[in-house]
Amino acid sequence: MRSVAVIGGGPAGAMVAECLSRQGFQVRLLDEKLAWEKPCGGGVTQKAYLQFPFLSDLSKPHAAIARCQLRADEAKPYQVSLQHPVLIYSRKELNQLLLDRATSAGVHLEQTRVTSVERSGAGWRLQCKKSSLEADYLILATGARNPFRRLGTEWDSSNAMLAIGYYLPVASSQIDLQFFSWLQGYLWLFPRGDHISAGICGKGASHGQMRAALERYLDDRGIAWEGAAFFAHLIPALETRHWQQNRVAGDGWLAVGDAAGLVDPLTGEGIYYAMRSGELAAQAVVGSRTRSDDASLEAHYTKLLRDDFVEELELAAKLARVFYLGETGLGTVPQRMIQFARHNSRIRQLLQDLVSGAQNYSGLRSRVSESLHARVLSTILKYLRGSYARLESAANDDHPQLPPDEAAELR
Repeated sequence: MRSVAVIGGGPAGAMVAECLSRQGFQVRLLDEKLAWEKPCGGGVTQKAYLQFPFLSDLSKPHAAIARCQLRADEAKPYQVSLQHPVLIYSRKELNQLLLDRATSAGVHLEQTRVTSVERSGAGWRLQCKKSSLEADYLILATGARNPFRRLGTEWDSSNAMLAIGYYLPVASSQIDLQFFSWLQGYLWLFPRGDHISAGICGKGASHGQMRAALERYLDDRGIAWEGAAFFAHLIPALETRHWQQNRVAGDGWLAVGDAAGLVDPLTGEGIYYAMRSGELAAQAVVGSRTRSDDASLEAHYTKLLRDDFVEELELAAKLARVFYLGETGLGTVPQRMIQFARHNSRIRQLLQDLVSGAQNYSGLRSRVSESLHARVLSTILKYLRGSYARLESAANDDHPQLPPDEAAELR
């Protein structure tokens, strides 16, 4: 029986461990913390629960949120009703759910810190705090804070977004999102059971500027934050050029989730890509049982990722700056979309699909363009109709005695 060591017990690590164990591999999953509360996120979008139906199991502790309040600078707030709710999990509860599935599939779970990894013959040797072990394959699921820098994605501050925020003991039944003309990112309030995650993430602004904006937002809404638990960390948000050289695999090892940089550069969404990359890594390892060279494992996994979603994430990297900061002539794209949504059903539907994760990026540019152009055209036509009506009224006032057929000629 071939053996696999998985370092990291988050969604990516738990998923790849479960899948490989169900395929007959001997799997050991090692994590220092196991299920723990992660500050940001917790939102499971439509594409995630369609791919993994167990996430929408009503017996599991989560909330289905079908309302989202959108704000963008001077634009009046707009509430979107979601046809496809976002499922909000406490990250501790989500991690525990996935770890329980892994152990029920036969995964050996060990709470320990891995201090070093090294190639040993055709396999791997891992040194832990109090023991060591060997495995045929190594799966890196360490998240963004990867201590093994020669493995996994290589990224710097230009390929990351800063996320900061607070845990707040406040009840809420909706998601709140705020966009700023100076930030390639957004502010969020996510309801998560007995608390909300209130945070801001993005590029192009300092820690101080982002924190001040978040605290002003909370003050304006009467939400107390002083003394609350604060968090700050980096999330991979790879630039376009980095996707072409992103290091996700090597000699006998594969990286999944954040450790492979597999996060949406536009939204910061990571849960779906963590779990899906875990599935694909398992497929690659299962396929490698019939191969003798690790190069084919690396090539197979890289191709699986690219064919499945990496091209979408690469496109998201191209769109991110334009979406958040690009000027339409009347403001940023989020400003215009929120303003036009009140009067345009196409844009309302587009906003619903973006928030719920139902809109892919390959069709986003054309859909935004079509929707905004349709709104602009409608506005122009409405203006022309109003101008025509005023001219017609003026013509009637100037020629009150004209017969109907002559008045018609003025029209």
